[in-house]
Amino acid sequence: EHLWEQLSERRNWAGARVLLLRGDGGRDWLAERLAECGAQVEAVTVYHRAGPCFSVAEQALLDAVRAEPAAFVWLFSSAEAVGHLR
Repeated sequence: EHLWEQLSERRNWAGARVLLLRGDGGRDWLAERLAECGAQVEAVTVYHRAGPCFSVAEQALLDAVRAEPAAFVWLFSSAEAVGHLR
């Protein structure tokens, strides 16, 4: 939504051709806003999302974080990242 706040006023989107490069299962929200403004939108899947495959060291770090979560700063880039935490 923040990206749209930045883009919506920058040009007249009617008739614009827009190519969205996104992951599989991505949201259609931005494409819908662009289309509502008259843009011709094509979305192309350029990467696939999957659960993580942790190395032994990464798994050990994750175990330490789970054991004492208040001792660490948590930054999640998406709700999907939170879902993969288990």
